[in-house]
Amino acid sequence: MRIFSLLIIVFVSFQLSAQQTIGNLINNPGTYEGYTLFTARHYHTSYLINNEGRIINEWAQADGLRVENCRLLDNGQLIRVVNLRISAFAMHAGAHGRIELVNWDGSISWSIEYYDDTHILHHEVIPIKQMDGSYHFLASSWVKTSASDAVENGRNPGAVGGSRNYILTERLLEIEPVGSNDYNIVWEWNIMDHLVQEDYPAKGNYIANGVVNNPQLMDFNYYKAPGNPDWLHVNGLDYNATLDQIIVTIPGFDEFIILDHSTTIAEAAGHTGGNSGKGGDILYRWGNHNAYDAGTTKFFDAVHGAYWIPQGYPDAGKVMAINNGRSGTESEILVVTPNVDALGNYEVPEIGMAFEPLNSDWTYSDGSNFHTRNMGNGQRLPNGNTLINEAVKGRFFEIDTNGEIVWEYICPTIESGPMEYDIDLSDIPTSNGGDLENEVFKIIKYSTDYSALIGQDLTPRGFVELNNPLTREEFDAEKEFFSLYPNPTQDFLTISSKMADFKIEILSLKGDVVMKILALKNVELIDISHLPIGVFFIKVIDNSNGKISVKKFVKH
Repeated sequence: MRIFSLLIIVFVSFQLSAQQTIGNLINNPGTYEGYTLFTARHYHTSYLINNEGRIINEWAQADGLRVENCRLLDNGQLIRVVNLRISAFAMHAGAHGRIELVNWDGSISWSIEYYDDTHILHHEVIPIKQMDGSYHFLASSWVKTSASDAVENGRNPGAVGGSRNYILTERLLEIEPVGSNDYNIVWEWNIMDHLVQEDYPAKGNYIANGVVNNPQLMDFNYYKAPGNPDWLHVNGLDYNATLDQIIVTIPGFDEFIILDHSTTIAEAAGHTGGNSGKGGDILYRWGNHNAYDAGTTKFFDAVHGAYWIPQGYPDAGKVMAINNGRSGTESEILVVTPNVDALGNYEVPEIGMAFEPLNSDWTYSDGSNFHTRNMGNGQRLPNGNTLINEAVKGRFFEIDTNGEIVWEYICPTIESGPMEYDIDLSDIPTSNGGDLENEVFKIIKYSTDYSALIGQDLTPRGFVELNNPLTREEFDAEKEFFSLYPNPTQDFLTISSKMADFKIEILSLKGDVVMKILALKNVELIDISHLPIGVFFIKVIDNSNGKISVKKFVKH
């Protein structure tokens, strides 16, 4: 590696008429090498991008329907959920109705629809890998329960959905694909089998002082808004194959719960059986002590994305989730360690006491700079970094172990398609709920050695955003032959390169050349103190073979 000192710099007159506002804005040393998968909720195409924001693969939904979220299986297929806009559930955010299994080339391997006027699939679908390498899929399904049935089961008559005259109850379904468009339901769990209420002795699920004495059950009369039929709003699932357990994220209760998946269907409907011996009852819950009369402490003001951090990662086995802070102006990412005994069983607290821990192990927040009142997720990465989805703003960013942002990306797609790279952020349209139209439910980053990527063409293509200036430059995808630091910077850039004969250009985001470095020897520092604050490109041209490498840097 040769390090050079700058001899001559020619300044080029320029006027910056545009700066990049979407796509990749920060990509600093320390960013975890990998590929990020995302889908804007109002668009039909999912993208896998590298750290520079270049497209590695994309999957368009053939019917032009919205894709709510997706994930990449280890066999290279994409599992996604498609919003059919079923009128009977149009007012309930997250309803979709269709699951599609998509090959790397975009062809459909399997597709089913599951809905009618009384039930529909909603939110995400997660894979459960089988011993033979095939997959089942765990999905959540809303069920419209009439006001009269709800009241007979102990629901407060004043909290049965108002004028809609129903509430949404919850089923979890394990779906086995059959052929190209059929399925079997091989396991299920129903919230109606695990309720308690202490207000109406003549109705179902009544137990005197039942809530505080039965934290393994859900209080049928705990709700935030009596007129809202969607009192639970289950929005996330995670599966732990080692434990054979499921995390269910429930913002209606401001908590996540853990269930035993080793049960039969009959056991899941009862209170005994399975590895835990507790059937389908709650094994563990965390986030809101008031939900089971164990105090007033709440860690979540709406919660999304609870999941187990995988083995081999920092904080493996702990649970990460996002506290949306819906009624405030700040969100945070939390990591907690479920309290287990020496045998690995969850410790059930004494009556009136809360499930431990009584505090989170780790949190990240950034004041009002990080706030997503809906959706969102965090992901711990193998190097200890954390990827965060500020969902309602379509903003993804990665922080290192010191909490410093090392990577940032703004989703470039809205309902009408990709936006211009330099769009004024105030011009991004909003959805019906007031969130930005480039909102993204969930993002996932995959390591470069993830098995799904083996044998695939991973050559970087263009960018999702329109007219990114880098699309006009040649790009050496196999060899990046220089590094620059610090990034972001204020006054100086240091260039380190393997080349002996090269030249350097600095470009505005519009593509205008703003500096040229003519000297070919002894370049060490570039003085950029005269440049305005913003994002720039630095282009290095190898004079020996004409190859070009381009990187982005931020001037503070």
